[in-house]
Amino acid sequence: MPGPIRDPQFRPTPQVNTDPTETSSSSSELRAKLAEMVEPGETLELVNISADPESAMNRDSMEVNSDDWSRFTEKTLGIQEGDHLRVRTRDAQGNASNWISLQATGLSDIDTRNAQVMTDAIGLETNEQGEVELIYLGDGELSEPNAKVRFTNQRTNQTFDFQLDAEGKLPEGLVFQGKPGDSMSVAVSDGVNNVDFAEVAGVSTIEGPPPPIDLVDPAPWKKRHVDDDGNPTITTQRYSGPLFVDGVSASDTKQGSLANCYFTAAASAVANTHPEIIEDMIKDNGNGTYTVTFKEETYYRSGRFRNRKVTVDGDLYKRSYGDQPMYGGSIGSESAPDKMEMWYPILEKAYANLKGNSYDAIGNGGSAEAAMNILIGGRSRSHSLTPSNADYAFEKITEAVEKGWPVTASTYGKDADEAERYSGEKIYPWHVYTVMGVAEENGTKFVQLRNPWGNTEPGSDGKDDGIFRLELEKFVHFYKTTSISRPVS
Repeated sequence: MPGPIRDPQFRPTPQVNTDPTETSSSSSELRAKLAEMVEPGETLELVNISADPESAMNRDSMEVNSDDWSRFTEKTLGIQEGDHLRVRTRDAQGNASNWISLQATGLSDIDTRNAQVMTDAIGLETNEQGEVELIYLGDGELSEPNAKVRFTNQRTNQTFDFQLDAEGKLPEGLVFQGKPGDSMSVAVSDGVNNVDFAEVAGVSTIEGPPPPIDLVDPAPWKKRHVDDDGNPTITTQRYSGPLFVDGVSASDTKQGSLANCYFTAAASAVANTHPEIIEDMIKDNGNGTYTVTFKEETYYRSGRFRNRKVTVDGDLYKRSYGDQPMYGGSIGSESAPDKMEMWYPILEKAYANLKGNSYDAIGNGGSAEAAMNILIGGRSRSHSLTPSNADYAFEKITEAVEKGWPVTASTYGKDADEAERYSGEKIYPWHVYTVMGVAEENGTKFVQLRNPWGNTEPGSDGKDDGIFRLELEKFVHFYKTTSISRPVS
């Protein structure tokens, strides 16, 4: 806890006498010097810093009225050989003199009282460079003048020695090594006693954000990123950008080098209809980890869901060049590790963790329906697309858009007879797209879609953001099915 802050009036002024030739006193010399300071009607205020430095912080001085002077002895106030004192007088009107520094010597042959240190006045914090800064939390003496203080990191056993100045304070700008949560024992020596610092005065804890937690990462995609011996051929890097940049948008998601268009399109579809669901399901834990809450159905088509919490860290597999992640990334921000918007790559990593802690488990194709359902706690239904049911499909998509249900659309497979339809069209087989909306203009119906790559679309709107629209007839020509996920309340 921070120590109390002393009244600025109590700060020793530059007029304090610290010359040892004038401040060292025997018993009789000490009494004589103090007596010279006190006029009739004045009170002597004395602080024994060696016995209790906290008194200098709290202004708990020992007072002796001039009428009681005849009964004053150094033993009355507990003064011992070598003690450092602060002394001043106060008149009947309450006006105080400057503080004078004295050291009691000649009272005995041996100095048996070691310096004391006020550990509550010591604060330890990590700075931006990862160094530990010593923060002095008071405005009085930490210990007696010129005492030596040793900090020992109880985790590493490293020691750091510092010497106090003539006012009993540590020099400014002190830094040493440690981590948040480390305990630092504090010992002090007056140069005569406890010179080996064996007697510990107290323990201070280094404050600051906890170090990032490193969790086990999902295994990479075997098809491309694992060698014949089963070893990863790509490495991870810690990303620490903001979880959300300007909220959640369907255009944030970017599919990486992983065959999981179904999941990217599903996440984009949920972001398009209910961005608050995405925002609520991902929590930044503040220690380099994130907890994602999925909605898992208790058993098939039960309509009942349970929360499945998955915690992952910010380590992402990266490309061999630049800072872009190998798998899911973000379109809406820079790819720099400390700037990239994190919600989608974290969501994708958590999904890989949920499915066996492996990107391979989610990277070889999958169901957009299942992905949407587990994100929103919903039940899906797919509709085949043919010229004969085009209007019916349009009605269903329109209903979903109006009710805020996420929608995806899938193309035919690479080996299907219809695969030849995609040649030169910039629409791709065996691919899942997000359905962004519908429109009707002058009797012509349109479906708006988004490529989860975040680029490449038919037409020439000049944006190349993967967003485009097709006339309904072309939509049912190129797409095989559409899937709608309805939240189950």
